[in-house]
Amino acid sequence: MIDKQTRRGFIFGAGAACFSAAGCAPQAKFDDSKTIIMSDTHIAKAKIQTQWGPQPDYQNAVLRSTVDKILAMRPLPRRVVVLGDVSLWFGYLGDYEVAFPIFERLKAAGIEVHLAPGNHDHRAPMISVFPECAERSPVKGRIASVVDLGSCDLFLLDTLIENPEEEGKGNPTNGALDEDQGKWIADAVKKATRPFLVASHHQVGELRFEDKPLLSTLLSSKYYCGYIHGHEHRWSASWRHVTKGERTIHRKVCIPSTGWWGDIGFTVMHTMSDSAVLTNVQSDFYYPTPVKEGESRPALWDCIVKDNNARTCTFSYSS
Repeated sequence: MIDKQTRRGFIFGAGAACFSAAGCAPQAKFDDSKTIIMSDTHIAKAKIQTQWGPQPDYQNAVLRSTVDKILAMRPLPRRVVVLGDVSLWFGYLGDYEVAFPIFERLKAAGIEVHLAPGNHDHRAPMISVFPECAERSPVKGRIASVVDLGSCDLFLLDTLIENPEEEGKGNPTNGALDEDQGKWIADAVKKATRPFLVASHHQVGELRFEDKPLLSTLLSSKYYCGYIHGHEHRWSASWRHVTKGERTIHRKVCIPSTGWWGDIGFTVMHTMSDSAVLTNVQSDFYYPTPVKEGESRPALWDCIVKDNNARTCTFSYSS
């Protein structure tokens, strides 16, 4: 088990400054405009027996490698945001305990870490390992937060529909907002005074509040810039018209899985005075699992990586 006092220090880290090796000019240790956004880590405590067989753990090494890449960045990103499915399948406490020291390396470097749940998570064990998820949430009983991205805000939603039996049981695949969280986000949208993005594990099209699409609530604010989600394990930036014949366009992006299946990678967001740019950093593709020793790798997989890597999605602060 992980010491609870150590867990409570998970989200907190102070910025600092350092000097270049030449000693000529100060170089910022952190870039306050840089945010890493990842999703679908699917971390597992190996060999737990489930209804789907023993839990595999090859994806754990991919997350560790991803953290290595983040810690090698100069300057460091100010924050890391994880859009759910931290756990592999059934939200076991052991899954989160395996994930904890991996994310703790980011915290130890002074990087903020913000987590949201996905349909493969369970709140009670997740919160027991990462209590800050609940402590900073503006909605009691949910894992939501407001993340300051520098020139804009990110409203991070908890879209998990949880099986009441919790740990070790499957949840519905789709997402939803509970009433309290719906009221909170509606109020936050109404009171917004600067640009904001919204993110969750599930796409916005699945979410409703007061019997109407959540998107209509978001679009009621001139400060709303777009939506980011995971769940589908693929890079996909798209747009749609809100009302046919009018100029209002809604921008959304789906980001890759960090290491489970499909597009494999993470994204880097840079926030500027007039926009936020999300860049895909794709290192791999495999489905349903990586090739095993002695197997040949399909050529199409490498084509997908080449096509997707370094693609961007820009969220303009003005419509």
